[in-house]
Amino acid sequence: SHPPPVISCSRSLLPGLAAVGAVRAWVVASGRYNQTRTDSLHASFELPPMKALVQRVSAADVTVGGEVLGAIGRGLVVLLGVEVGDAAAAADLLARKIAALRIFEDDAGKMNLALRDVGGAVLAISQFTLAADLRKGNRPSFIRAAPPELAEPLYEQFCTRLREAGLT
Repeated sequence: SHPPPVISCSRSLLPGLAAVGAVRAWVVASGRYNQTRTDSLHASFELPPMKALVQRVSAADVTVGGEVLGAIGRGLVVLLGVEVGDAAAAADLLARKIAALRIFEDDAGKMNLALRDVGGAVLAISQFTLAADLRKGNRPSFIRAAPPELAEPLYEQFCTRLREAGLT
């Protein structure tokens, strides 16, 4: 039996992040695939795609100005990018998907276990740079990033849904 996972939610920015033992990272987008498309590589979303970069870690922390704002042992670092137009349903769906990701190895060495199965934790970090648009020029545009007054409630809802999924 593993100790219960812990969710550490931090509004801090990426420069203070220290992740140890990172193995792989995944980008997870919310939304349901359009059922009329069969090619999942080209499927479209019915909901705007709130983005999350998910990375397995053996330990991670967020330190700003010498102060540790969040720290976890084994688990997932989730950088959450909220864009203009993202909705509460997207935050709910993304939290459910991340809580259920089977990206930890079982005894046979296959990625078959979810975070709860391994007693892992989540360090969730709001990261507006995931909304960067690099299509034109050499300077990223963040016009699609939700302003703080819109992003913060969705970020908090995402963290709440992770807790409700048993990751507290």
